[in-house]
Amino acid sequence: MKMFHILLISLLLASGSASDAASIAAVDDGHVAAARPPIEDVPVRRRLAAELSRRGEIAGRRGGGKAKEPPVLVEEPFVAAAAAGRSSMVDDLSCPPDPLRAPRVVLLFTGHLRGTCTPLPSTPRPIDAIVNQARWCREAFGSGCHAFLHTWSTLEPEPIPWDRPSLARLKRLSIAKGHRKGHTAPSSAACAEKVRAAVGARHLTVAIETQVPQVPYEHLRPWGVAKELVDLNMRMQIAGIGGGLALAARHVPCYDALVRMRADVGSLTGSAKGLFMLAQSWRNVRSRAEQVARGGLPANAAWAREVVTCGWPRVKRTDFCLWSAPPAPLAGVVGALLGDSFQRTVHEHNCSGFLKESNRSDELVPISPPVVSENVLLCAMREVNASWSRRSDRKPWPTHHGESKVRTSELR
Repeated sequence: MKMFHILLISLLLASGSASDAASIAAVDDGHVAAARPPIEDVPVRRRLAAELSRRGEIAGRRGGGKAKEPPVLVEEPFVAAAAAGRSSMVDDLSCPPDPLRAPRVVLLFTGHLRGTCTPLPSTPRPIDAIVNQARWCREAFGSGCHAFLHTWSTLEPEPIPWDRPSLARLKRLSIAKGHRKGHTAPSSAACAEKVRAAVGARHLTVAIETQVPQVPYEHLRPWGVAKELVDLNMRMQIAGIGGGLALAARHVPCYDALVRMRADVGSLTGSAKGLFMLAQSWRNVRSRAEQVARGGLPANAAWAREVVTCGWPRVKRTDFCLWSAPPAPLAGVVGALLGDSFQRTVHEHNCSGFLKESNRSDELVPISPPVVSENVLLCAMREVNASWSRRSDRKPWPTHHGESKVRTSELR
């Protein structure tokens, strides 16, 4: 390893990357992951991070031993870190292209675990849904699959301590649902540990945080056709996804594809169970990620800005499962709704009016999708110039353009 260290510095100096060489020289071979120095130059930082990652992979293969199992991370401020570092987190996810490098993907499970660890007559092992997704990810990407679970400290959303004036206000606004009351929800810690053990501790990194309302309760307002408390439910969901991205950023310096799905995938019933990925879906993610990793993006490729709804294109339950390769389109959508950006994207830019508009272009977002809380994601696509994909990922895609599209009339 020492000889590799010296050779790497020599190569970087020969290519004129003196700052890269100096940074790598400062990293002790025995402490690569912990000693990454602060570098202000983003391209240099990305090249260094990618090189350190490759060195770690090589060292792991040569050592032949098991990788250290990461602990469950409890109450580390990933949500706050995501909101604070929104722009850098979104802008600096893709790895530099390298024709010889295998593609990498980040798989995020986020949100409440709900009934993931509670057997049902129809689903004896709900936890297997997460296990299968992680397995398909590894089958498609091998060691390039990096899976993370960011969940809240309770299995279900915490009850809201509404006072009488607040409840009267909700009734006056005719809000049919969205307010929660009752007993304190049970802890998610034991279930999170079960999920980690079922997937394999080496294959899943878990973080647990306490949910905190993103806006004061008195500022909540009804939104959409169902008069949902979008500032409560979708802000919390986006905060969890942001926390997952921040968790991934600690462990993976860069990657070529991003997949996000609900953490309670196993406890869903009925038609909702079919809104996630299959093995073929993962092969399509791999195909696109390979092109991204190797620098094979065609000039102005429309698919490079697509966000895919897992399974098939749909305009309902759009928040269940999403992915993009490269990762920037999906990460950008999350960034457009994180923290204070939510107010701008949803309220100031009149998201509901945009969704209802019938005479606009459908290049990025389909015409007249339902004005429901999850479709603020479509408004976020407009904000970052990402596009809603018309492709079904359950069919094999051609190598380059993936023209397995569906007609707008087929949408569900």
